[in-house]
Amino acid sequence: MSAPIITLVYGEPYQCERALAARDAAIAADERIVRFGDELDLKAFAIELSSGSLFAPRRHFVLRHPEAITPIRTLYPIITGSFAPDTYLTLVAENGPATAALAKKIKPIGDVQGFPRPRGKSLTGWARTIFEQHGVPVSPEIAAEVALRTGGDLLAAAAEADKLATYARSEPITLEVMSALAFTSGEESAYPIVDRVGERDLPAALAALSAVHINSSRVFSILVHHLTRLLSVRMLIDAGFNPGKMAPLIGVPEWLARRLFGQARNYTLTELAAALACGIELDQAVKRGGVRAEDALIQLLIVVTSRQS
Repeated sequence: MSAPIITLVYGEPYQCERALAARDAAIAADERIVRFGDELDLKAFAIELSSGSLFAPRRHFVLRHPEAITPIRTLYPIITGSFAPDTYLTLVAENGPATAALAKKIKPIGDVQGFPRPRGKSLTGWARTIFEQHGVPVSPEIAAEVALRTGGDLLAAAAEADKLATYARSEPITLEVMSALAFTSGEESAYPIVDRVGERDLPAALAALSAVHINSSRVFSILVHHLTRLLSVRMLIDAGFNPGKMAPLIGVPEWLARRLFGQARNYTLTELAAALACGIELDQAVKRGGVRAEDALIQLLIVVTSRQS
């Protein structure tokens, strides 16, 4: 059975990436071309899809974050138009109204796969499954610890499983081994930075930054994501929600909702909105090449944690 010409995968990132890998294997393209919705030239993209290639007869286009295209309906003529022979398109999106509208448009003509984020006890099951897929059998206790440490981020869990796979060939994985070898780098190591930002403590945030072993662009993205969460939590606080009631609304465990609740109370809604706007502006400046990622990160830390006199 041949692969669908167009496919939309959306929702939980780890499952989306696995679906994308399976589609890559099914298509077996000569060339794989990745585009991003927030920087897409729609006219040029339409030409790419409808024009054949002399050097790559079978092509697979991957459009990440199509939900960033505004308005989303401007993408409809492209996805419903004619593609060059042996040209395939996969859209990888996050949940949201734009993605829901896109799924409705694609369903009659292609394949739509939605992956909900696992919550509660299912996180432990997912963590165990991911480790087993990497050839690392773990106990329920270790799987629960992985779920807790990653905060439900399955991509982070997969990264740690990959890290431990070599060790597991010779020794069983215990809690002591995991504590010594896992969660020493990557996204988890940025948590102290965002927590200090949430506490509005610039010196502590800068100290935590000096201990991070990932690039500034990644830390910047994590910080902007954290600010987005804090803004949502601050809005819910102002609406009278407590951590228990807001946890399912923002899609996080209650323990994390309590932490975010405490951090968001250190800011006003206006301050968080301004901080997020600054982060977006700096992100655009970095992408244009006008500001280095390292400088943008420091500037954002200062802006976010400063207090109005």
